[in-house]
Amino acid sequence: MAGPEAEKPISAADLQAIAARCDAATEGPWEVLEDRLVDTAWVNAARPDDDKPIALFDYRSGPVNKANAAFVAAARKDVPLLLRLVRALSRRVEELVEANNREIAARVEANKRLQDALARSGPAPTENK
Repeated sequence: MAGPEAEKPISAADLQAIAARCDAATEGPWEVLEDRLVDTAWVNAARPDDDKPIALFDYRSGPVNKANAAFVAAARKDVPLLLRLVRALSRRVEELVEANNREIAARVEANKRLQDALARSGPAPTENK
């Protein structure tokens, strides 16, 4: 992905929308079905109680159809996994930012106390040479 959209931060609303699309999609896992005699590939739910196709890949060359089908089938598992990872990393970043802010505040306060103490002690003695 190139351009300004690629640099746009992912918001909590973006993550919620991605999660909603995952939740609305056919339950996984998904599998790729292909016929070696034709260029077509299908994505099906890999479940005994659901034998209906999810997607058909038919308008490109056989290898591209099969690669696209494999990508889509894997996305059913990959996207929820990546969502969990993004959320966990986001929480960790927030924790680290909060810890850093506390450390900065503590250092600013310590510096203020030092400056106040130095001001109360008067000017530093000068050396006579």
